Amino acid sequence: MANEIPGKKLIRSKDFKSAVVSNFGMRLNDNLCEITFGYETAIGGEEVVIEELKAVMTPRSLKILLFILQQSLPAFEAAIGGIKMPTGKEEEIQKTINETISKAPKPAPKT
Repeated sequence: MANEIPGKKLIRSKDFKSAVVSNFGMRLNDNLCEITFGYETAIGGEEVVIEELKAVMTPRSLKILLFILQQSLPAFEAAIGGIKMPTGKEEEIQKTINETISKAPKPAPKT
């Protein structure tokens, strides 16, 4: 099984959920990170995002996840070929990040 952890037995929760997703949202503060997963579709002619699940983790766990992704994705691409980002997606993501950061409360000055 791909999720095996040496020295630990893996037991799947009765509430375990697997979902196909194409849309992600993230909220991050100094205590928690929430990543919401969903997919885009049309309902009644209107484009909507259906949220499927939310993963909540500490910033430390987020950093570990980032490390795993940074190590795994290049190895995967080396094996199967490059994965292209949709045109304009990187700019869209960076714009959203910049807007979110600009709205974030500023820390109180240290005295």
